[in-house]
Amino acid sequence: MAEQIISPGVFTRENDQTFLPQGVGAIGAAIVGPTVKGPAFVPTVVRSFAEYERRFGGLSSETFIPQTVREYLKNAGSVTVTRVLAGGGYTYATATNPFVAVAVSASSAPSASSNRNVLLGVIFPSKATSKPGLESSTMVGPSGSFGRVDESFSLTLAGTNVTSTQLSASLNPASKEYLFKQLGDNPNNSKKSSTTYGGTDTLPGYTYNNWKTFTSNMLGASTKEVSTITFATTMATQSMVESFAAATLPDISQSIVITAGDGNQTTILFGSSSFSSPHTNHTTGSTLFLDSGLGGGITTIQAHSSYAATARSRISGSDVANLLTGSIQSLATSGVTATANGAVLTITNNEAGAALNVELKGFLTTATASLSTTTEGVDVDGYKGVNANRDIIFLSQSADLAFNGLSGTVEKYSYATTPFITSQFLDSNKTTKELFRFHTLAHGTSCNADYKISIANLKEPGDIDNVEQYSQFSVIIRKYNDDDKNPSIIEQFNNVTLDPASPKYISRIIGDRYPQYNDTLGKVELLGNYPNISEHVRVEVNDLVTSKAYSPKLSPKGFKAVLDPINTASLNVDCIIPSASYEGSQVIGGNYSNRAYLGWKFTDKAFDNYN
Repeated sequence: MAEQIISPGVFTRENDQTFLPQGVGAIGAAIVGPTVKGPAFVPTVVRSFAEYERRFGGLSSETFIPQTVREYLKNAGSVTVTRVLAGGGYTYATATNPFVAVAVSASSAPSASSNRNVLLGVIFPSKATSKPGLESSTMVGPSGSFGRVDESFSLTLAGTNVTSTQLSASLNPASKEYLFKQLGDNPNNSKKSSTTYGGTDTLPGYTYNNWKTFTSNMLGASTKEVSTITFATTMATQSMVESFAAATLPDISQSIVITAGDGNQTTILFGSSSFSSPHTNHTTGSTLFLDSGLGGGITTIQAHSSYAATARSRISGSDVANLLTGSIQSLATSGVTATANGAVLTITNNEAGAALNVELKGFLTTATASLSTTTEGVDVDGYKGVNANRDIIFLSQSADLAFNGLSGTVEKYSYATTPFITSQFLDSNKTTKELFRFHTLAHGTSCNADYKISIANLKEPGDIDNVEQYSQFSVIIRKYNDDDKNPSIIEQFNNVTLDPASPKYISRIIGDRYPQYNDTLGKVELLGNYPNISEHVRVEVNDLVTSKAYSPKLSPKGFKAVLDPINTASLNVDCIIPSASYEGSQVIGGNYSNRAYLGWKFTDKAFDNYN
């Protein structure tokens, strides 16, 4: 409006009252409490229950917050939700709330670096009104100790603030007594009512990890290895002997060495009474010596008495096979079974697996004996000594297990995170560079199974005027439980690049900002540089990419190893976690498809990867 002069130095201006100035936007009621997931301690405005479910999860038997939000939004436009957590952190301590685990005992045979116990499942204490523990739990198998993996067993889960419960169980996923199916994976399996825990018809523990597919493969590895030695019709005894004159056992040159799958080693030594001065540490006057290799010393096997004195310079192959059979069978700890049929000695591993090893040394050349493996034993692929006949190990805690979460947080909460996406191989050593990774916007364990990330449509342009060009690719956010044949795409960002100067820079297109409560300052901080375009995830780009320290030729073609779901150093027996499995071919339904993705195998392809 125009100004009017009323008097010198005094002016008037009309204000247009047609439009009122904008007031403070409505934020609705403030609802504070626990939710399934969501940004912890960050006040968040939601305007529909669908938005609430996306940010904080759905209805839950653990909290009334979702119902409160749903009912309030029926009569209001918005509500502010703040998720809170307990202050105890996420720690299983040996003194207060220990867990237990089940593993398979691997072979103790030579090359121990490739023979380690393998974890099969982890059982955490179920919820209780006071902190529960499973420190008094026991397992008993029919074959002594904890039993074998192909046997049923009795498991008693017991400890502090839990109801002792005995289960008849099996590790066979096909059995109705399958342990981890009986327990289930719900921490509330101990819940008696809305406010009470424990008692009859409840369970004191639940399945935290379960490598079901690995266990099935192990139970399928039931073939025992068989080796045969075929001796010549007759052999000169003089060529079979060793003096054993040294005080300690020599580097055995005239021998048969048998290493069973359980690691027990039996050495057959051949000697002769023709040596006048053997060391007193060794038995003399025999044709065969047996060394059990297990502290049993040397046992004498006399030459066959039916030989005439003039014929004792030679021995038949069938007699050697029979003598060896009796020697091996007399040992309770050889780990093998021996049978003779003429001049053929058959050695069968007592348990399944491919760990049996037989060595012929010294006189046993191709002219006097031949060795062959007539039946190949079977182990779980990549796990030597792990098979259907191995022993179970029942594990307890030896150190506290703490889940770290975000640094600086008392509650140790965190968001779900992918491994770093890496570049192509840069040299013969398969060196790669870390490029970027994704985080969910929400915090919470349930976020681990919300989304999967696919990288597609990779374009790698050539140089322009000798200037390297950045590659372009698509980032696809999919539902976790979909599959490559029928992908369920939530969001898709096309033609993104790692060039920080480009309008299509991945951080600019997807966003990297996130709010986080600062325990020290007592307030919420907004971190990151680019506003969030994605409603589900944010991207974190390596600083060396951001600073253009990496070549533009680097493209996303792999990813770093995933983290182990549990720290095995907290267990009382050394063991490893079964390796995750990866897809190396573009196959859908057994046929090649360009719609199939390489990389991580999700639950539809590999159940164990869910761990």
